Amino acid sequence: MELKLIMGYINRYRHQIQRHRTLTTTETKAYSLRLGRHLFEKLNKHVTLLKLIEGKRKTKQEWIAEAIREKLEREPDPEHCASYTPKVITIRLDEDTDRSLESKVDMLKRMHGNFSKRQLLVEAIQEKLENEEGPSRDALARIASPQN
Repeated sequence: MELKLIMGYINRYRHQIQRHRTLTTTETKAYSLRLGRHLFEKLNKHVTLLKLIEGKRKTKQEWIAEAIREKLEREPDPEHCASYTPKVITIRLDEDTDRSLESKVDMLKRMHGNFSKRQLLVEAIQEKLENEEGPSRDALARIASPQN
């Protein structure tokens, strides 16, 4: 049993070393990307699921690089650039919510060094959309299904 476990570690590290050599022998450009906790956990679960179900040994870095390449292939035309115009939404918050938001952002800035109010707002919107996606889909299915 121990030999199997040790061989598993050796194979995993051998694979990581080969990947590292591939990345370091070609020219690469590094970007720091701050992901919200919710999106990071979703990405982590997805990559782990791919490893378990499909047996694909991909790191989060490789999966994200593949996602970027796929997006660039799907949208090669300059006409797609017009769709990237950001849409502006004005959000009005009551004073209590605003104070709570400010204190949360200040606390996160102290803990992580750099954190923006915008980032927290975007995360809140993404999380709420994801949480309500399933129930909304179920409600639409009930409406669309023929009544018995």
